[in-house]
Amino acid sequence: MNQFCTETSKSKKNKSNAEGQKMLQGSMNYLNKGRTISVFEIGPPAWIKKEINASTIESHLSLPLPFCQAIGLRQRCMITLKTSTSSSKSWQARLNLYQNGCQLVGGWKSFCLDNGIRVGDVCTMQIIETTLWNVMVDRREDRTINPPL
Repeated sequence: MNQFCTETSKSKKNKSNAEGQKMLQGSMNYLNKGRTISVFEIGPPAWIKKEINASTIESHLSLPLPFCQAIGLRQRCMITLKTSTSSSKSWQARLNLYQNGCQLVGGWKSFCLDNGIRVGDVCTMQIIETTLWNVMVDRREDRTINPPL
């Protein structure tokens, strides 16, 4: 499998520099397709914020196609997920592209389990490089350590 997510120069369409600049100048975009809302900004720095639902934990993380394209994801590849830029611990998740969006699969479920991610948590993925993402987890507020008896 190809590790790179961008097209090679032979397969790129001729786009002017102005068109490329337009794609990177977007401020905030809100997409409400499916069950969760995606909020993202194409930077630098680029980031996307997703509220986690049960399907996201059990199966995959859906990402809007405009976001994936804007950060240079053009084909199936592996994404490295980290919870700290200073940590050596990381998870590999496969990114699949479709006509209407992208999905992180494969190692995404392991990432969720290893980091105790639950329904209602919000994950913010900061794009360090196209295939290296730092994930910050904001825990749902109503999570209790000791439930009442």
